[in-house]
Amino acid sequence: MSIFNSIYYDRGVSIIEMLVTLSISAVLASFSVPSLATFYGQMQASDDLRKLTYTLSELRSEAVRMKINIRIAFNEQGYEWDIGDDGSIDGNKTLLPTSSWQNDTPPTDILFNGLGVVRGIGSETTVTISNRESERSCKINSNGYISI
Repeated sequence: MSIFNSIYYDRGVSIIEMLVTLSISAVLASFSVPSLATFYGQMQASDDLRKLTYTLSELRSEAVRMKINIRIAFNEQGYEWDIGDDGSIDGNKTLLPTSSWQNDTPPTDILFNGLGVVRGIGSETTVTISNRESERSCKINSNGYISI
């Protein structure tokens, strides 16, 4: 008689065994849900910061290329820029609804001149985006270099 022809292997699993397995799986899955929510919040803040640093880099490059001033003004919802510093708004970006500036206070305006040098800040300024899960920051020095 073969081991594979025994009665035990022909009967399948009972409903009790299946319910116990599903219960254990549900308990293990419930532990991962808070971790995923935290991870999602961190990714939103990182996405906002990535968009900001990309925009700042592009605007600095445009200021150098066109040899003009470009002003970036921050507000509660996001930021906007003025190419040529003539008082008109040439573009804007909004933060995700879950994100805000650190302490809900927008950073001071930044002005890139035609050489790519920043005016309106000291030697360095830090821009921090936060949400309930995390904070992400970038630094802009007076030479216009942006670091995360």
